[in-house]
Amino acid sequence: MSGLGYFYSNGPKQNFTKAYQNYQKCANIGDGSCHAGLGFLYFHGLGVTANQSKALEHFLTGAQLDDISCLSNAAQLLHHGQGKNDKYRSISLFKKAIERNEIISSYFLATILNSIDPRDNFDLVQAILFPKANNNN
Repeated sequence: MSGLGYFYSNGPKQNFTKAYQNYQKCANIGDGSCHAGLGFLYFHGLGVTANQSKALEHFLTGAQLDDISCLSNAAQLLHHGQGKNDKYRSISLFKKAIERNEIISSYFLATILNSIDPRDNFDLVQAILFPKANNNN
């Protein structure tokens, strides 16, 4: 049921519209990896009109289904202010992805830590280093 065959060019003829249709079918039955595919298609405008909000919506849904790539992609979109700008939720998602051994999220979280001055962003540093009860998991 996956759209992968139409997504990549080494299987059936590449067709992002068919990939979208297949991803949508399996996303409707709760497959997190299909939400990752839909998020990617919306983010890049492949087979659909590019839409950052819909990309984020699919990544967040996939993250709730514990899809590791959705955790990282949703965190990146939230951190960079696309869709709903929520740096604290972004950090929480990066940390969940890191707990699942997703290396790219480790890089992004380290980059965030390296780029901020803790004297000016104490709350953000604290959110990264220490779990807070008010984080939006």
